[in-house]
Amino acid sequence: MPKIDEDRPLVDGADDEYGFAPIAEKLADSIARLSLSEGVVFGIEGPWGSGKTSFLNFLRASIQKNGDAHVLSLAPWLIGDSRSLVASLVESIAPVLEKAEEEAGDQWNKHKDRAVKSADLVRAYASRTGRGIAPLAKLAGLVVPGASFAGDLLEAASDTLDKFDLKSSDEELKAQITERILALDVRFVVMIDDLDRLEPSQAVEVMRLIRSVADFPRVAYVVCYDREVLAHALEQGLSVQDGDLYLQKIVQLTFALPMPEPFDLRNSLRRKCLTLFREVNGSDPNPEVRSDLMQAIDREGGKLRTPRDVKLVLNGLVFTYPTVAKDVHFPDLVRVHLLRALHPKLHRWIERYLGARSVLVSGDAQVNKADRARLGAELEVLLPDEEADSTNSIWSLRRYIPGVRTDNQPQNRVFQNTTEREVSDMIANRAVGSPLHHRYYFALSAPKAMLSPEQMVEVRRLASDDEQGLRNMLEGFISDERPFGQSWYEHLLVRLDQTELEVFSPKELTGMLMGFATTYDHAQRRLEERRPFSVSLSNKIEYLTAAMLRRLREEDAAAMPGFLDRLYRNGDLSWLVGHFHRQQMWDNGLVGDRPKPDDERILTAEEVEHCGEILRARVLAEGEKVSAVADFGSFIWGWKEVAGADAVKKWLAEHAGSPRQFLQFVMALRGWIMSDRVYHPLRRNAVEVFLDYDEMMARLEEIKRGEDSELIRMVEEIDASLLQGRHD
Repeated sequence: MPKIDEDRPLVDGADDEYGFAPIAEKLADSIARLSLSEGVVFGIEGPWGSGKTSFLNFLRASIQKNGDAHVLSLAPWLIGDSRSLVASLVESIAPVLEKAEEEAGDQWNKHKDRAVKSADLVRAYASRTGRGIAPLAKLAGLVVPGASFAGDLLEAASDTLDKFDLKSSDEELKAQITERILALDVRFVVMIDDLDRLEPSQAVEVMRLIRSVADFPRVAYVVCYDREVLAHALEQGLSVQDGDLYLQKIVQLTFALPMPEPFDLRNSLRRKCLTLFREVNGSDPNPEVRSDLMQAIDREGGKLRTPRDVKLVLNGLVFTYPTVAKDVHFPDLVRVHLLRALHPKLHRWIERYLGARSVLVSGDAQVNKADRARLGAELEVLLPDEEADSTNSIWSLRRYIPGVRTDNQPQNRVFQNTTEREVSDMIANRAVGSPLHHRYYFALSAPKAMLSPEQMVEVRRLASDDEQGLRNMLEGFISDERPFGQSWYEHLLVRLDQTELEVFSPKELTGMLMGFATTYDHAQRRLEERRPFSVSLSNKIEYLTAAMLRRLREEDAAAMPGFLDRLYRNGDLSWLVGHFHRQQMWDNGLVGDRPKPDDERILTAEEVEHCGEILRARVLAEGEKVSAVADFGSFIWGWKEVAGADAVKKWLAEHAGSPRQFLQFVMALRGWIMSDRVYHPLRRNAVEVFLDYDEMMARLEEIKRGEDSELIRMVEEIDASLLQGRHD
């Protein structure tokens, strides 16, 4: 399983992705030569996460390999107080001086001006320059490991002057140390990292150490920092107006850590995302998913600035993707995590918007104009650009977030028209815009029904041993009131996710499938009574059916023909014709122009043709009763694709002669769009598939002149839909 990147600095140049190691190698000799001067401070500048510490590691290794300078490292952010910082520097320099004196021999030690060892002079000087802090260091040792050692060390060093009766001033001591360093011909490169993590007072103290306390000859300092952050800390710590100008007084040479070349960061993320997909799924993404992934990284990844950005995005994916891989569209998950890391405010906005939008699709609630205006105004602030190709424009969001657009009116930027086909496609692709899947991207799970484990065990038992008992339970779920927006029946559909279905046996799967296939009509009617429209029920059952049929084919392919025959002869016609079989025809390219790849189809083309014959015979046998099916509108369009438009026209002529039957048929031809609420536009081209438009309008006028108030109301509703269809 993929591992989280702990974001530790690199040490081995072989792990370098962005060309830092060769740059460090080229700089190493130049920096080592700085230690021959009278004290130079060299600054390595770069934003947080740009790889400064890794670069410093590569630089240290190159200097140690190629030069004579002694490389020392200080970490003021970890050390804490100035006294310990001085002690750390001293304890790094002192052993080098002691060794140099030993190598110089007796002649050096017999010199009358050198009764005190150079290392003791350095320690004594450190004690002087950090005066008054030793007791604090000892106290800090109670909670900070090593601090008491530093305090004791400096206290012992402070006795050195008294022991040798040296009453020299600080400047005199410094001069003696300078003379000793030059005479011993030793060189130091002191590397100080993370200056931009210090508090203002600590940053000032380090600058004092570098510039005044320890600016010895043959000592070059290499300091790493984010220039803007450190300058701001100096402004606060020194109460100066221009921290950047002050920094220039301290640092004589600077090197801006080069940012990775264009597309380097995106290419790195692309490679790692493909590796993650392969490790989780056991195969490479298909061409369509791969293309969408490339597009997601190219657009949303344009805001990547540092290697740490890549690590943050990838860590989020590594942590979440294995648990939701079967419930999300991987390119959309990458988009979400890019936004989480690089544009967190937009990430939170999308989560809120999709949450609000899902209750529109399910019919649980509506969004009022004030809330729409507020969300639209927030979106314009988050994505202010107007150019379509800008990653900071609403146009870029439209590629994967439904119902958003540019508009002068805030309330019109959100919850715009989304067709039923678009919603179905998002559900089928498990896209972030899917009302059934969006929570997987943010909460790692879909909304769950509050069914107990015991109830779920009973569902499985009935599916295996008592299909009639299961239907009775499902019908109870349809009718029982629930203190939430959706019925228990709908929530059971959500509860039966991939993880839950993994424990179902083939027998339990077939029982469950037949249970839903034979209760859809009842559930849809009940749902329409509670909420005038809901697009989600058929899609939820279709999504679940697809998952269960794939499992059945894997477990027992030989049993599939018999089960499909039973499903198509006994399942509710409204669902089979209007939704499930119609989708299988589209998926196999028997209608439409967007067939799915073979490995993504639920049924084969031969199975679809055979099952279509069963449906045509069933519909023909139903005669006039066909108009009583639930969701008659979807049924008509599915019927047209299963049997042809002429079959529907023939039925219309034979069985829809009364005004009420005629109006019911016309109303069933209406479409569906969603913005702030659900609308049902009636388009002329939809009417003309089955009816002469002018003859329909004349008959509507005739009915309107009658006295039946209910029929007149139906005509008025059709007129409103026709108007919506003209303006859609």
